[in-house]
Amino acid sequence: MLSDLARRALATPMFSFDLALRQPQTQRAASDAGNSCFLVGLSVSQGAPNGIAVLERFKPPHPRGQGAAAIYACRYLRRWLPPDTAYPVLLAELAAMLTGPLVNCKLVVEAGTSIKPVVSMLRKHRLPAMIRPVEVKTSAEDAHAGDVWKVGKGTLIETTRQVLQEDRMTFDERMPREVLATTPPVRTVYQALLTYPFERAPAANEAFAARDGDYDDLVLAVALACWYGERCQRTFGMF
Repeated sequence: MLSDLARRALATPMFSFDLALRQPQTQRAASDAGNSCFLVGLSVSQGAPNGIAVLERFKPPHPRGQGAAAIYACRYLRRWLPPDTAYPVLLAELAAMLTGPLVNCKLVVEAGTSIKPVVSMLRKHRLPAMIRPVEVKTSAEDAHAGDVWKVGKGTLIETTRQVLQEDRMTFDERMPREVLATTPPVRTVYQALLTYPFERAPAANEAFAARDGDYDDLVLAVALACWYGERCQRTFGMF
């Protein structure tokens, strides 16, 4: 997971979230020189675990033209279990996280049947992030209506799996102490992404995608951020 390719691409050792992301923005600017951005995937479900993933997206180390593929480093994974999945608790946790280099990041939010209250709550409290809601469907062609994307669950998983198989995503295994009590080891989530089972439903099926696996919250959190980086960042002209 922490491959030689990724280490060469980042040109520095992998940092843990609490050491790297909480540095002052000015300290990171000298080393990053505008070559990276942060994407935060948030999987929300009432009465079930909520997951969050922080991906750092890098320009290719040796650009091969406009279509060169980006590289990702998963800096942070965290799971919240009930009762800490209540909206006020989730909001407080997000407000505490979205500081320093995460200010004005893209916050890609899973939008299930609770899309309106979740997104409205996040926007009402003016979190320092650009909120990007994504409706995760059983099957759907990528579509954009207003400010909401509609994406098939299989598309999210396939996109992330392709990035993993192309050795373009690494995971920082040294997570902060506060996440260890509720969050599976990084290697478990990595394996779940590679082996996640899903079946493509007919394109006309517009049902929301149910959670099927033990790690769906974290799998979807990573997949949402990765899909956005591959589909939307490139489409809208960010390296």
